[in-house]
Amino acid sequence: MELLTDCVVEEYASTTTRGNSNSITEALSMMRVASQLIRPVDAYFSSHNLSQLNFSFLL
Repeated sequence: MELLTDCVVEEYASTTTRGNSNSITEALSMMRVASQLIRPVDAYFSSHNLSQLNFSFLL
């Protein structure tokens, strides 16, 4: 699944990163992977009536 169209990324890059759209695409891809990796952790905590924040406080 494509995160954003190339046109949108290019336009954003031109105003924020001196035209380096690759760094934006890489950052968005990493954030998507991180989001997918954290879902099972959230589900595990949820099954024990906890959240990541509540678990952190318990530590």
